[in-house]
Amino acid sequence: DDPLPNGYGRWATVRLRRLRTGTAVSPAVRAKFERCASKTDAEREHADDGSCRRCATGQQATSAHLLWDCVELSRTREEATRKLQPKLRPGC
Repeated sequence: DDPLPNGYGRWATVRLRRLRTGTAVSPAVRAKFERCASKTDAEREHADDGSCRRCATGQQATSAHLLWDCVELSRTREEATRKLQPKLRPGC
């Protein structure tokens, strides 16, 4: 049981907990909800497909993709990782 790092505000803490528990609503999950809620075939046809709009590779915009794989977010990911204490960095 790893505690969350200190210094985050309320909503940042909520987002971190949702990511940790697999309950974050990513664009891919939201798109799935929207397709399920669509009442007509035309609505389903025009619903968002959940693909990543940042890298446009066709990958689904899941939490894992946005956090670890999206090439357009690599700089942000690297900057955020550098701010962490070495023992808290991914892969440690």
